[in-house]
Amino acid sequence: DESHNGRITFTADGVIVADVPLVITVSEERKSPRVRRHEKATCYQTIFCSYSHKDIDIVRKVERVSHWFDIEYLRDEVKLKAGQEWDEALLAMIDRADIFQLFWSEHAAKSQNVRREWEYALKLVETAAKQDHFIRPMRWVDPPKPPPPDKLSHLHFAYHPELSAPVEPPPAAVQGTTSAAPDA
Repeated sequence: DESHNGRITFTADGVIVADVPLVITVSEERKSPRVRRHEKATCYQTIFCSYSHKDIDIVRKVERVSHWFDIEYLRDEVKLKAGQEWDEALLAMIDRADIFQLFWSEHAAKSQNVRREWEYALKLVETAAKQDHFIRPMRWVDPPKPPPPDKLSHLHFAYHPELSAPVEPPPAAVQGTTSAAPDA
């Protein structure tokens, strides 16, 4: 028997909501499937957002959805206070995050701040301070332009074409509203 580990990632309009660990066992023998153990989903509480300010409209769409799931979205313009040492504060936010969400675009590729953030996140993974799936790159252009940096080429850059679509209001169930029955 040979087992392979993985995960199923649940997303909603670009927000990484949860991961469920998955183990698949492959065997040459024909066996009845059986559940060996139950795994619990990891629901994320904090996501650090690394992006170019030129992509702010895309980032705000994802941030808006994160609030539907009560996920704290760590974004510089929202979390940093006036006069705060921004570089130190950003690195502390990355340390605190469950997920490092990299918004990859032509603008992000040119940003020294974005590069400094993903290099720091990569160092956390390489030193085992964060899990190997901590960095979650995403894009809304296919194919990714420019291609990912060599240091990140081993990661999947998830394609979310819906991010380039106009903003839709949240479903009524998520908004917490109810609708009245039509008049008879």
